[in-house]
Amino acid sequence: MAVAATALPSLDVSSTVKMYIREVGRRARDRFEPNADRSFTADIAGHLQVAAEHAHMGTELPPGTRLRGAKHAVLRGARSVTYYQVRYNRAVLEALAELELATGASVPGGVAAAVASFEVQLQELAERMDTTVAAAHAARDAAVAEVDRARAEVRHLRAEVVEVRQRHTRTESELRQLRSLQDLVLREVRQAGGLPLGESGLTEVSRRLDHRFDDLYQDLEDTFRGSREHVRSLVAEYVADVKAAADGGGSVVDIGCGRGEWLEVLRDADITAYGVDLNETFVEANTARGLDVRVGDALEHLRSVEPSSLAAVTAFHVAEHLAMDDLVELVDASLRALRPGGVLVMETPNPVNLRVGATQFYIDPTHLKPLHPQFLEFLVTSRGFVDVQLRYLHPMSDPPLTVDALGDADPAGAAQLIEVLNWALFGPQDFAVLGRKVT
Repeated sequence: MAVAATALPSLDVSSTVKMYIREVGRRARDRFEPNADRSFTADIAGHLQVAAEHAHMGTELPPGTRLRGAKHAVLRGARSVTYYQVRYNRAVLEALAELELATGASVPGGVAAAVASFEVQLQELAERMDTTVAAAHAARDAAVAEVDRARAEVRHLRAEVVEVRQRHTRTESELRQLRSLQDLVLREVRQAGGLPLGESGLTEVSRRLDHRFDDLYQDLEDTFRGSREHVRSLVAEYVADVKAAADGGGSVVDIGCGRGEWLEVLRDADITAYGVDLNETFVEANTARGLDVRVGDALEHLRSVEPSSLAAVTAFHVAEHLAMDDLVELVDASLRALRPGGVLVMETPNPVNLRVGATQFYIDPTHLKPLHPQFLEFLVTSRGFVDVQLRYLHPMSDPPLTVDALGDADPAGAAQLIEVLNWALFGPQDFAVLGRKVT
């Protein structure tokens, strides 16, 4: 129980020690039963009595001590060390005595009542804590849900802002187009003699607007389609197919006849044929060559002819200009217009050739989309034609790759790879689908 003299220099030792001992006792009371054994409490009291007799820590001399004077001098010299220790010892003993009295049998049921009260308070505190925690969790969940709702609302508002901006951009583009068209209309009206215009004058203005790029498109064809002689050599291979159908009667109509190379080949083969095209520049040039070519829309023309009257309908590089609805209607209208045994011929760029599908197809800005060979073959078959053929045409003139370019590591694998590459890069630039109307 020794404590240094400087440990409690400025405290009320008695009250401080008693406070600590009482707190220890309060926390330890649940160890005692209400009717504790009196022998146990008596034993505690006895030990406390013995401790009290020695609490002075040698600051007093027992009676009959020899050399009392000298020893008193020593005790006085050590008092600065023993003073606080003695006070501490006595304070501890007093607090323990009070604790022994509080837990003794002289206060029956007191400890049990205190413990029960303490347990009730603990239970109430635990319930309050559970309620508080549950409320905090609910508040947190509500806050998280509100944050999520706010974020969703922000995302929705951002999407609406993006959509409004896109609509605004489209509207501005449409307005620019309308202003451009308005300028064209006014220019054509002024060239027609000024306002007011009658119905015929407005029709003429509309016609001029529809055909204002005809000359430009003719120049495009002359530049990229190839020479007339070259195109004639390409389309000549269809003469046998068409002649077999034409021998049974009826004319051949070439839809979108362009520069008229195919019509010239048919004329040279003594096959009756005429062409239809929307481009007035093409029509005028073909007419000057003595060919029968008419200005008109392909679908409208096919709908206007007598059913089952034509020997053949041909359309070279027309399908890629049409929307899906118009393409299907072109096939249906051709089937209606052809006589039994008549033939439909459709040629278009081959996108399976990577160089055609990825680059050359887009030289013509009026092309809508490439058509896969298998799709066009399926379309013609599904709309009622029979004996449908798919032909790959006009391979590129570039020299193909050879096995030597890949070395001798795997000759068989190299040959297979070279074959695939040659087909994809140097293979047919065009393909044709031919179908016959059932007899």
